[in-house]
Amino acid sequence: MTSLKIYKDGLNAEVDFLLKVQFSLDEKRYSVEKTTYEFDPVDYVIKKDGVLLCYVELKTRFIDLSKYDSLMIGSVKLKNIQKLPIKTYILWDSKDAFHYIQFKHELLEVNSTYINNSKVSFVPKIMCKTSYDAFIEEIVSL
Repeated sequence: MTSLKIYKDGLNAEVDFLLKVQFSLDEKRYSVEKTTYEFDPVDYVIKKDGVLLCYVELKTRFIDLSKYDSLMIGSVKLKNIQKLPIKTYILWDSKDAFHYIQFKHELLEVNSTYINNSKVSFVPKIMCKTSYDAFIEEIVSL
């Protein structure tokens, strides 16, 4: 797969996911917006009645996540998410699985390694929840 195709597929997945979340929430009270600054550590902001509720970082994967015990995310991304002032959710979405976790400082302590000169953290799946519906319920309960 070429890097351009992966990039395009990733952008399409981000738009699809944004629409899925927006339609899962009460559209009159909630808005899901794509961040626009190139270096934002997250992909979306979710607002309720115009008030910022949380941030969401989406990690779209085109592999079978069920084969792995952990989920990868850039260590720098985690450090940048740590600086955000409100709750942030990290989601891994693939055609076979969905995992999410609310950012917590313990994520900075998970195993990590260098891949292609970038430090990557491995979030154990057992730290994550696996239900899209539970994710939506969590957003509604904020």
